[in-house]
Amino acid sequence: MSSGQPKVYIEVIKQINNIINDDQLGSGDKLPSERELSDR
Repeated sequence: MSSGQPKVYIEVIKQINNIINDDQLGSGDKLPSERELSDR
């Protein structure tokens, strides 16, 4: 049943983690707005 393609939600998690690391966000910091995330 595995198609070999990664699940979409896994890719979203990876991208959010990259943004957290790139922006050096810490615990309690807010994530960028949904609009900014979609622009990236």
